[in-house]
Amino acid sequence: RFAEWIKANRSECLAVLMGRLRRKLAGYWQYYGVTGNGRSLCKFWRLVVAGLYKWLNRRSQKRGLTWARLDAILKRHEVPEPRITESRQMQFSFMGAR
Repeated sequence: RFAEWIKANRSECLAVLMGRLRRKLAGYWQYYGVTGNGRSLCKFWRLVVAGLYKWLNRRSQKRGLTWARLDAILKRHEVPEPRITESRQMQFSFMGAR
């Protein structure tokens, strides 16, 4: 679904697009960021960055976006990278509360 979203929103102003992306990813990391899911989070992150690279390169017929420039854009707009938000201890404490 991310590929469809970025394709539909690629013409937005870069600041608006990155703001929306930042909120989407923060929610994604918060929901799926449990211990043991790090590999899947990193895989999703790579797909997000590759999708951004692909669709942002199609915004103009001028010189394309480089990977270094995309990295700088992500850093400047403080787009969050994958992170684990819930520890294993929290998971087990909820299991015993039934």
